[in-house]
Amino acid sequence: MKKVLLLVMIILMVCTFPISVFSSAVTNDEMNATYFENFEYGETDIDAILNYGVSEIQSEGENHFLHFKGNENDFVASCFGPYVADFDFSVRLRQNIHAGDWSWSKILFHSNWGEIDSYRLDLYSYRVQANFCDENGNTKIFGENTKFKFETGEWHTVKICARGTKYTIFIDGEKALNFVSVDNAEGCFGFAGWQTDFDVDDIVIYEYADGEAPEVFDNESAEDIEVLNNERKTRTKKDTYINSILENYSNNQVKKVVGIVFLCVAGISFIGLLAVFIITLIKKKKHNDNC
Repeated sequence: MKKVLLLVMIILMVCTFPISVFSSAVTNDEMNATYFENFEYGETDIDAILNYGVSEIQSEGENHFLHFKGNENDFVASCFGPYVADFDFSVRLRQNIHAGDWSWSKILFHSNWGEIDSYRLDLYSYRVQANFCDENGNTKIFGENTKFKFETGEWHTVKICARGTKYTIFIDGEKALNFVSVDNAEGCFGFAGWQTDFDVDDIVIYEYADGEAPEVFDNESAEDIEVLNNERKTRTKKDTYINSILENYSNNQVKKVVGIVFLCVAGISFIGLLAVFIITLIKKKKHNDNC
């Protein structure tokens, strides 16, 4: 009898171990977020897709992150993620500056798939600046804050919150910028850099339906700034293609989660059947012994 119980325990341990491993691979952030990427899977849909520079997944110890490096002009740019209106976006970012105060990296948001026609958060070694670059390359600055510095080798967490025409930006948990635009925008996300290599990690995006996002905006510190004289151009056929790529990515994430759930259910079912079989054998043995 003891041998049978020991065998049951060993089988349970062997069967539940892979299930626990697969389950732990999906974090709460990944399950709840609209978009989540920590690069621990060794692959990503974020790439230097605009033919500017290169990107590759690197690691330090057990932590993986995405490293961007500029082209021959020391420039790099990429776009990714869902096409959204109201959102919370957060990322950890680290710079390796080449040219002092002239170097920068950018976080693109509400972007029309590029650095142009995009809201941008410029990260310098001595300041952060929020601006919008229209489709003609003209830049409208919302404001800047010299308290926050992105010096070489330091990881910082950046969070951007969009609520209709209102935007709030946090650096390492502290409010850095607050502004209003007349353009109720939507778009995807991206990164860019000039004369700096930079690393990104732990990207989380939450999308909210209109009016459902928690309030983070401080009306007293906001200034109404008119960003555009005309409405942004209607989305082109390119955007339809881009959206299909984004939908495919989302479907892949769903397939990954469904696959993990299937493995868990299959494993539990197998354990249940095995337990029933073993119990039947035990009862049969007892019956034979009694006879």
